[in-house]
Amino acid sequence: MEGPLIKSKKSKVTCGDIETEIVISDFGDKLFILATQFQKIGNLTLVSKDVVLQNGIATYTTKVFLGKDEPMTHVFARSLAAKIDTPKDLLVSTAFRNSDKDMMKEVEKSIVELVDL
Repeated sequence: MEGPLIKSKKSKVTCGDIETEIVISDFGDKLFILATQFQKIGNLTLVSKDVVLQNGIATYTTKVFLGKDEPMTHVFARSLAAKIDTPKDLLVSTAFRNSDKDMMKEVEKSIVELVDL
């Protein structure tokens, strides 16, 4: 018998003195990334890679499907997509207690490390 159809990894980290749960699931055509400090799905954002420019820099489109459509939601999702650098679309779910930039960078770093495992 083969392994599971959906491969997932999860971790619990402390970012900005707040416990954050991270789950990454590979659905084949998309990576689902959940980062929550509330044990709930929060904002749900789809990130798609559009083109790679001649200088090697990719551009991304983000669309919020669920939750507040705030600038930091787009910034976090785009930054995450650039650091993960996968041809797959990302479905990013975030539920943070605040929009502290340093805390979000810690969460992003933890996600990138978990993806690379």
